[in-house]
Amino acid sequence: MPKNFKCTLFQSITVILSLGSAYLIMLLDQNWQLWANLESQYSFQTAIALAFVCFFIVHGHLSRWIAAASIFGYIELMLQQNIYQWSDILTTAIVTAPLMLIIQAQSSQAFIAIPSQTKTATKNNKVGQV
Repeated sequence: MPKNFKCTLFQSITVILSLGSAYLIMLLDQNWQLWANLESQYSFQTAIALAFVCFFIVHGHLSRWIAAASIFGYIELMLQQNIYQWSDILTTAIVTAPLMLIIQAQSSQAFIAIPSQTKTATKNNKVGQV
């Protein structure tokens, strides 16, 4: 398989895992009323938006800034429509974002760090040959 295909496949899997973590946290909240105990509610839409924003933050250069700006636009929209309060969005983000960043970083480490090590090894070999 081509390397780009493997990288894209692995990144897709990590996005799916991030989305799955949003569902898992939602199920945990429904069963144990975690957010209700804080007089808040789990913002499933925020968790889903963060799954994609975390992907772009980890894997994009220009897109990370666009993704970061889009999440602020999303927050403003949710607040204007009175769907969620600040506490709902912030508690959801505090719980879900670190987990999603860790998941997304796995694909970044697996396919981006390895080629740079190979380039360094190649440069070292050329220096030794001179």
